[in-house]
Amino acid sequence: MVKFKKDAQSTIEYILLFTAAIALLIVFLSPNGNFRDIISGSITGSVQQIQTMTDGTDFSTGEYALPPACNNNGTCDSGENCENCSSDCSTGCAPKLSIECGVTYYDNCNNTCGMGRECPDATMKCTGMECETIVP
Repeated sequence: MVKFKKDAQSTIEYILLFTAAIALLIVFLSPNGNFRDIISGSITGSVQQIQTMTDGTDFSTGEYALPPACNNNGTCDSGENCENCSSDCSTGCAPKLSIECGVTYYDNCNNTCGMGRECPDATMKCTGMECETIVP
């Protein structure tokens, strides 16, 4: 009967451990890996927080003023705009020029919110982007 040395078993264990470590690195550090997404999200969040603080800091006095908050009251109050409070400032959906068939409607923040459906003549109907004559 042949006896194996313990050194051989130990070497095989180290090779398996090293292989498992390489496999984990490949999984977590791959371009679409979870670990990369977590690190990227953490860095992005930190940078956004730093940007928020520097935007509100008056460097001549060293004072920090909070940016205007969105109060969600349905009206676009002083300090609110489409960027920091779209829920209040994008109210109202009205056409810019007319309500003609196919003309796009916009809200106060210039977001598309509808399409005109009226035709100039009662004998016509709006089908998508143009008026068509109704056949009797």
